Amino acid sequence: MLEDTVTDGNAVIHHVLARSSVFVRQAAGTAGDVQVVAANIDIVFLCMSLNADFNLRRLERYLTVTWDSRAKPFIILTKSDLFEDLKNRLADVESVSMGVPIIVCSSENGDGFDEVNA
Repeated sequence: MLEDTVTDGNAVIHHVLARSSVFVRQAAGTAGDVQVVAANIDIVFLCMSLNADFNLRRLERYLTVTWDSRAKPFIILTKSDLFEDLKNRLADVESVSMGVPIIVCSSENGDGFDEVNA
């Protein structure tokens, strides 16, 4: 128990788990170093708004980082209530998603929230 291992406000590390996944990004600068963002995660939600800032190449990069981490990606497209050509945008996303689940959400009307919660 934790209270048995804490003395004078210091915790004792008994075991360090091996990483089952690691999510990294390029560190600032030009040295080519990486920065660990998260470790031992199972799922990554890649959230992208369907507004004017939507970028399919960015989504591809995020998918690559997620697959490299060994976590399972889910694509969540937000603000669907503000986008008129959803059918074609979904076709674009599906062309790069390689079978990754895609959830379309809207805070305005609550669409997609049940799927995210599941």
